[in-house]
Amino acid sequence: MICGVLKIMLLGNFDAHKLLDKVGHCVNTHIFVTKLLEWADKATFRDFTYRHETDAFRKLCLSVLLQRARPPQVDEAYKRLFTFLPTIKDVTNAPKGQIAELIRPSGMHQIKAERIRKLAEIILNQYNGRVPQNKEELLELPGIGEYAADVVLAWAFNQDVTMIDTNVYRILKRVGLIKEEGEARTILERLIPEGYRRRFNLIFIEFGGLICKPIKPRCPNCTLRDICHYAKSH
Repeated sequence: MICGVLKIMLLGNFDAHKLLDKVGHCVNTHIFVTKLLEWADKATFRDFTYRHETDAFRKLCLSVLLQRARPPQVDEAYKRLFTFLPTIKDVTNAPKGQIAELIRPSGMHQIKAERIRKLAEIILNQYNGRVPQNKEELLELPGIGEYAADVVLAWAFNQDVTMIDTNVYRILKRVGLIKEEGEARTILERLIPEGYRRRFNLIFIEFGGLICKPIKPRCPNCTLRDICHYAKSH
């Protein structure tokens, strides 16, 4: 589990007071952000191997492994993959069946293995082994959508991007800040000012994984329960 020094490393120099000063004056918005920050300050974050690394190709593979998968299973697949195939050349030269078996814990392993091997070939042959650092080029890669591209930009290249995953959508919808998934990015960029978006996403991921779970959310223990539409109706 992540606490203390390691949490600081992940969140960086996260000044909650400066963030709150920049958040809009809507009372509900301010309360929402304040309560999440208070929770994050006390919470023990989960510790996954992939959070300790910044290698761009590995983050690109991670973005594939995360598709329709839970972090603990992704972490196991990630460790297996890069223990046996530590470099992009190793992945390129490996049979698809071997890659699939290594990443089996993440689910959809045959499809993901095909994508990972294809990505390795493209990055090695067309980009001289260097993962693109702009979203437009990342989105041109096979199997890479907007969230996957944002994962790479945020955690490999430290770009302050807004990442919309199922955790973000679920939390915003349950609280009542959005009705449709397509509204999430606009609302989140209003909620979280530039300079804080990359790190705040980690709070959403942990809150969604530990408290606002897809099944059996821990509403009685939730810091947002007083302002959450879902908690009030269940």
